[in-house]
Amino acid sequence: MRAARGLTLQRHRAEDTPAVFELQCVRCLETSSLQDSLSTAQDWALRHAGRQPAHTQFSELARRSWIVTGGGDS
Repeated sequence: MRAARGLTLQRHRAEDTPAVFELQCVRCLETSSLQDSLSTAQDWALRHAGRQPAHTQFSELARRSWIVTGGGDS
C-alpha cells in the first residue's frame, strides 16, 4: 500500500488524547481492560498473579492516538 504524497503521521497532542494502557497475561491471555494509568493496569496484573501463581509474565499494550496531516487527494 502506497502512502499519499505529502501526508505525515504524527502523535496526536498528548494533552488532548492521553495514552491508555492494558496488560495481558502471557499464559492465559486475560487482559486488565483499558486503564487511564499504567499503575492501575499493574495493580490488576498483581492481583491476577496472586490468584494464579503460575501466571507471572505480562505484555503491556499501550494505545496512543496518532493523526495523519497534510497532503490532499491521494
